Amino acid sequence: MSINPIGIKNNLFQEQKYQELIQYYKGTSPKQQLNIYNSIQLDTDGIDYSRFFKLYYNLSTLIQNVDASGVHLLFSLICHPHTQQSTYVSVTLKSLLSRQNYNDMRTLKKYIQLLIKHNYIYIEDYNDKKTNDDLDILILYNNHSTLGYKPIPIDYFNRCLLHLTPIQSVIVLYLIERFKLYDCYNYIDETTKKTVYSHIKCEYAFPTLDRIAKDFGADRHTIKLHIDILAKKKIISYTISNKTPFWTMTKEGYRMKNPNYRYRVRLLQRVEYNYYLIKMFNKYDTRTYEEIEDIQANMVNILNSEEYYRVKPIDWITYNYNETRFKYLERALKIQDIDFYKKNIRGDLYLFENFNNKSFI
Repeated sequence: MSINPIGIKNNLFQEQKYQELIQYYKGTSPKQQLNIYNSIQLDTDGIDYSRFFKLYYNLSTLIQNVDASGVHLLFSLICHPHTQQSTYVSVTLKSLLSRQNYNDMRTLKKYIQLLIKHNYIYIEDYNDKKTNDDLDILILYNNHSTLGYKPIPIDYFNRCLLHLTPIQSVIVLYLIERFKLYDCYNYIDETTKKTVYSHIKCEYAFPTLDRIAKDFGADRHTIKLHIDILAKKKIISYTISNKTPFWTMTKEGYRMKNPNYRYRVRLLQRVEYNYYLIKMFNKYDTRTYEEIEDIQANMVNILNSEEYYRVKPIDWITYNYNETRFKYLERALKIQDIDFYKKNIRGDLYLFENFNNKSFI
């Protein structure tokens, strides 16, 4: 039976179709993925970057609909060890409560009802009084956005479940969604009256505290406390640029955002994460080899032209990390010796210092 639930619109689902999907997933055994770190015996608590869920660009709407705790519950279901293809899970309320940082069963049931109400999940014949019975849950989140997504390793988010509160976990996802590698802009030259194209390197997220607080329905002080905890745990880092107005003018006359806070998420800076990101994307890249080569050879010129749209985020990552880093990483993984990588790459990202430690970053 071939079923692709991602391609089915929620409002077209009939009760019978839901039940057919549930029966299909009941009869499908989840595939066991070999953890890359375990396979080379470097870190028994390592992250498998080949197993991920899609973080769609609609997190603000999701938080508005079901609150940060509801978002936390949704991704907990998606990342549950028994989840098949991030689409179906059979689990009891009691066991689900043990994965959540909720105070009681009543709170858990409240957010399950919210997820059902907004069509993020479907539970056949749901009865919240049966805490020990298996619930057949279809996860419909994948149908809610066509704007694109960022891949989040399932192992990574499971570590967040263990170490962070619900709101802290969702703040991490919020910053990941808003993380920008570069920003292209244009302006009119006053002398020539021609349009000038340019770009700046970002590699950070820069929502204001007011923006985050508004999206989370919280106050600035509370958000700042959680951000400081995340920074202390070394999951994110941030810098405070200055206290000048939010908008500033560049010398070319470009009106540019000048935020006080600039956040970096360490997951997105890991060489391993970007290595597997490129491998995954290459499977679905429909561009010709010649086009990709041209972009890599003329990256800056293209970004500073009206053809800037040709450059994809994956092109930027490939250009900035360059093939040498990835080749040494691939070799290190193959011979099970990360010191080989460290000896051959100088001035690399600090994150490889944590390659063999058991922290969840």
